[in-house]
Amino acid sequence: MTMSKNKRSLDFVFIGLGEGGGRIASAFARLKYTAGAINTAQGDLAGLRLPPSAKLHIPIGAGGAGQDPTQGRRAVLDHESRVHAFVQALTLSADQVMLCVGGGGGTGTGAVGEVARVCRELKRPTGVIYTLPRAIEGTAVKANALQALGGLYRLAEMGEISPLVVVDNERISALFPDLRLGQFWPKANLHLAGLFDAFNKLSAQKSEFFSALDGADYLRLLRAGKCSALGYAEITDLKAASALARAVADAVHGGLLANGFDLSTASAVGIAIVGSANTLTYLPAGYLEAGIRLVKETIGGGYTFTGVYADSTVHKKLKLYTFFAGLDLPMARVGELAQEAQREVGQLQEKLAARTAPLAGLLEDGFVLPTLERGTAVTAAPNDNVFALWAQ
Repeated sequence: MTMSKNKRSLDFVFIGLGEGGGRIASAFARLKYTAGAINTAQGDLAGLRLPPSAKLHIPIGAGGAGQDPTQGRRAVLDHESRVHAFVQALTLSADQVMLCVGGGGGTGTGAVGEVARVCRELKRPTGVIYTLPRAIEGTAVKANALQALGGLYRLAEMGEISPLVVVDNERISALFPDLRLGQFWPKANLHLAGLFDAFNKLSAQKSEFFSALDGADYLRLLRAGKCSALGYAEITDLKAASALARAVADAVHGGLLANGFDLSTASAVGIAIVGSANTLTYLPAGYLEAGIRLVKETIGGGYTFTGVYADSTVHKKLKLYTFFAGLDLPMARVGELAQEAQREVGQLQEKLAARTAPLAGLLEDGFVLPTLERGTAVTAAPNDNVFALWAQ
């Protein structure tokens, strides 16, 4: 049996905010999901492979938010009736809306809270796919990203958005180290979209082996609150139970799309295993159970939803998909970004100290940089939100 190309558990709608978010949403559109994009920059919208009716330009200033989240938020508020109508029309049949945001930019980072509010007013179940910036990105991008993540996490804790899927672009770059520049982001975004799509399709299938993770289980994962992390790996060592268990352990940690999570904080995990009917028929049940038991032990207490599926296109290996839900923030990774931003702004302040007062004013209206002091607050424009970082 081959996994159905069309049958899915849930009707997702993906809405990209800003340049990075728009590209993510466009990747889902390539998989035949309903998708749209909102941006302050007309040029970014023009480059997306979406129909004109699925693009909303909310102009502000000289043609974009310019990495200033206050401008992204203001653009939504200034065009709120248009945003409301756009989201309403795009999501009429949606079981789940996912807002896609490249953390740290102006439009997406500033707009996501307001667009999430619009979705709640429309009574649309809403989650967020949020990418963390790479080390090579700018200081303001990192500080903006941390600020917005704190605000989104609070919404997730309150149950106003779920899931908050965190994707670490530094981790993505490690997964695809050899791709040419022009291939990198299309490949990375399609990989992310493919993981979502796999769970959505597999949960709509029956299983002849072991058990099935069904649509109700998938919905429980999506509604678990707090943060979520997706992962994927391929397991080729199927000769012994211990070897399979070790391979599963490596796959669980090495295949995640985000670093820095304490997986023991998860309240639920979804595990989907795919192989050929021949492989699954002759694989001893104890081998598979050992691998699943290891994943359960990783999260300690919590719900475990497992599905095992046959796919005739998968040969001499198992595909392992994981969905950890109800996670605390990835504090190890947040701490790294905070330290990088702190160091970089210190270097900038040293340069500006020897220059004229007008140049020093560049730092006055942007953000207060994070530190890892216990209880220190990270604050930044636009929303007067405070995200407490606790040293681990």
